[in-house]
Amino acid sequence: MLLLRDRGFAGATVVRGMAGFGASKKIHTGKILRLSTDLPLIVEEEEEDKIQAILPELEGVIGSGLITLESARVILYRSGSKET
Repeated sequence: MLLLRDRGFAGATVVRGMAGFGASKKIHTGKILRLSTDLPLIVEEEEEDKIQAILPELEGVIGSGLITLESARVILYRSGSKET
């Protein structure tokens, strides 16, 4: 997420998964008895052209995992700050 901020993206949201598994079929979970530091993450960002431009950098940051590009229809975007 810091990479996106440093590259001037308008905003990003990171969602951490409760559990998941990948190609290894190993279950990653957030349960206390099996605390995992490699839980699934979803980083949502709306500027596809900017994402395309930094894909080589993202590939270098991701040790293992999956990068996908999905389309979304933005209905509303507000900054939350009041302009004067």
